[in-house]
Parts: sequence; C-alpha cells; structure tokens
Amino acid sequence: MSNYSKLYWFTRLDHLSDFITGIGVTLIIVSALLLLICFIFMDKQFENTERKAEIDKQRRGASKKSKIFVPIGIFLILLSLFIPSRNEMIFIMAGGKTLDYVQSDTSLSKIPYKATEVIVNYLDKTLKDIKTEK
Repeated sequence: MSNYSKLYWFTRLDHLSDFITGIGVTLIIVSALLLLICFIFMDKQFENTERKAEIDKQRRGASKKSKIFVPIGIFLILLSLFIPSRNEMIFIMAGGKTLDYVQSDTSLSKIPYKATEVIVNYLDKTLKDIKTEK
C-alpha cells in the first residue's frame, strides 16, 4: 500500500468517525423529539374515519414518492464520505510525496544520530567549561 493510499484512508476514517458521531447525536435528538410528540398527542386520536382514511392515503403516496430519495441519499452520503476536500487532497499529495522522499533518501536516517552527536558534544563542552571555572 502506497503512502498516498495510507493517507487517503486515514483522512476517510476521520470523516467516517465524524459522520457516525453525528448520526448518533441526530438519532438521540430525533428520538427524544418523537417521544415528546407521542406523549403530547397520545390522547388525541382521530374521531373522523374519513379524515383518517385520507391521511393514510396521503402517507402511502408520500412513501411511494420517497422511495426514490433513499438510494439517491445513500449515494450522496457515500460521495461526501469518500471524496476528499481540497485541503485534504493537498495534505494527501504533499504528505505522500514527502513520505516517499523520506523512505528513499538514506542520508535522512543519519540526521537523528548527527543531532544526538551535536548535543552530546555541546553538553560535554559545557560541563568541561563548568569544571574549569570551579
């Protein structure tokens, strides 16, 4: 798996995590509102059977019309989850190229050793100066 793929999936997993958290919060709020509405209107039932039949007919018509929106909604959600934003795309491209360079350049592996050597030499010199001052 290339560095570009790894960075892409890291950004997508972050999006997916945010999406799932948002869905959970939304479901809690909607459930609470529906429960509240059920308690408020529980005692009020339709007395007129004609009105009830008309409402049932409207519901069936609405459910037939809404069946086309479910696949479209799922498709759009998947698009929003798996297509990175402009900034994320820049991060993926720049980060992937940087990681490829770091993995291919052998001289970069010497940097931590050289940095440690400089620090040790500086500390040794400082300690030697302190000892000579005493």
